[in-house]
Amino acid sequence: MNTLTVSILLCTAVTILSTSLAEEGNLNREKRQGRAVAADAEEGSGTEPASQNTCTLAPDVGPCIGNEPQFFYNSSSMVCEPFTYGGCMGNANRFKSIEECHKTCRTDAVCSLPVLVGKCKAIKPAWAFDMHKNACTMFTYSGCQGNGNRFSSKIECEMLCQRQQHVLSDIEEGFLDVNKKQD
Repeated sequence: MNTLTVSILLCTAVTILSTSLAEEGNLNREKRQGRAVAADAEEGSGTEPASQNTCTLAPDVGPCIGNEPQFFYNSSSMVCEPFTYGGCMGNANRFKSIEECHKTCRTDAVCSLPVLVGKCKAIKPAWAFDMHKNACTMFTYSGCQGNGNRFSSKIECEMLCQRQQHVLSDIEEGFLDVNKKQD
């Protein structure tokens, strides 16, 4: 056998083992999730229980030579970005869909980011939260650069950012003031 054949066989064995372990882990995770509900997870909030470091890990393609389109969360730009996963190993900052990535990693911190159009030439309608207007507004995204304050719909923007603004408004109006006497 030549080196290439050995490498391919080794990678295939690792992929099969990784897949088996991942499936077993998914079954265990599903069992655990059926028993416990995270106190801070709220329906529609965009938050899912995840390890503290998952979303801050650098993308890791793994040692295998597969070609699986996946997404990772870029904690610097607060954006889920595509990358090509090799098919084995890697790390937990890897998602099959951009929606899964957003649900797991995106927080309402993106709502305070400036609206960035980018410098490419595409014309893509998008929505962003404008803190000065205290509302989700439509803008034209250029297709590159930008940040996490970019949503595919007004509803998606409002679900994450308007909820944050209601909490801030309540605090400013004293509704959540622990020192204020409640009637």
